Amino acid sequence: MNARLPSAITQPITQKDSTVFTSGNSQAVRIPKEFQFKTKSVRIIQCGDELIIKPKYLTTAEILANLPPLSPEDANDGFDLATIIRESNAKLPPDRDLSHLFADTPSANAKKTSKRKPQTAS
Repeated sequence: MNARLPSAITQPITQKDSTVFTSGNSQAVRIPKEFQFKTKSVRIIQCGDELIIKPKYLTTAEILANLPPLSPEDANDGFDLATIIRESNAKLPPDRDLSHLFADTPSANAKKTSKRKPQTAS
């Protein structure tokens, strides 16, 4: 079996002792320079009597929520997702064409409804 192990198992484990102190009403741990995080917030996970501290990264929704609003010039710069997709699909094989999703009229590939009468129970 050639299954790959997760990198957390294959990477060497580095450890170092540190000090615990009180800061206000919270307990804090001095993190040595070589272990410092590059983020401003962390996630703390408790597993039995152990704590795991991991960097907490922003979600896509948080990143988008933090963007400044578009100016009127930017909002009208001609960016149209449907047009971009249609132009991209022109380069794709027909079975990968998604332009029917943005068509104003029903696509030729759209499912047609049956005109057959429903059968009645006899």
